[in-house]
Amino acid sequence: GLTLGNSLTSIGEHAFSYGILYSLTLPASLTSIGSNAFAENRLTSLTSLGNAPTAGTDVFYGNLNLSSIIVPSNASGWTSTFAGVAVDPSGAPMVIATPTPTPTETPTVTPTPTPSPTVAPSNVAVPKVSGTAKVGSTLNVKVGTWRGTAKITYTYQWYSCTKTIKYAIKTGKIPSTCKAISKATKSSLKLISSQKSRYVSVLITATNRAGKAKVQSTTTAIVK
Repeated sequence: GLTLGNSLTSIGEHAFSYGILYSLTLPASLTSIGSNAFAENRLTSLTSLGNAPTAGTDVFYGNLNLSSIIVPSNASGWTSTFAGVAVDPSGAPMVIATPTPTPTETPTVTPTPTPSPTVAPSNVAVPKVSGTAKVGSTLNVKVGTWRGTAKITYTYQWYSCTKTIKYAIKTGKIPSTCKAISKATKSSLKLISSQKSRYVSVLITATNRAGKAKVQSTTTAIVK
């Protein structure tokens, strides 16, 4: 678990994202939390000792077993939810240190959480190839814009084609007029003589824990 220091006032964006935190105590001094500050951890217990801080987006994104945040009943600024997590007033007074429960206290029972859905990648802005279509020159590709559950990774395969592709193919179905270029699996490609008088395209495969999607770029001008 993690108990943050009493002098802490602000937590930046992504400060503790992609960690292995199971429990967290926020100090009474805290006034703001940045976007995705605790995203993709393993939180099951979350306690705040003071008033509600301001919060960015997706502060606790991906913590599938986090169902509520326990706060002092006399703290201010809290609503029924905070950054997408239900707020549960504990009835304990506002203090600076974590209160020690007495044997007579009734433990807080939280409902079984419903896992957040994961979303497979989908392309919203197609890949773009830049560079001069000439033997000896290097082409580069930008993956475009994708949506889906983080983290998305990308792989590449370049193709040599006898005909142009005028529009990006979002199904990832390779035309019969295109053949894969051996070992051309990086985001850049140096053109060689075997690509001369051909058109060049690249297939982008985006993958996350929910699945994958493919988009093939339009072709370059004919390689000279």
